Amino acid sequence: MAFLDMGGYWPYVWPAYAVTFTVIALNIIWARRLLKRSRKEALRRLTIGGTDK
Repeated sequence: MAFLDMGGYWPYVWPAYAVTFTVIALNIIWARRLLKRSRKEALRRLTIGGTDK
């Protein structure tokens, strides 16, 4: 229980962990979405002959 209490600093420590985890998870999700979109766009450009119009 002392570990969870963090010496009385738990109101600051646990939200910091939550924010950090959330930011990392969102970063991974957004990067995967961007990669998927970029691959689709590259494939689309290749199939239409490489024109950028």
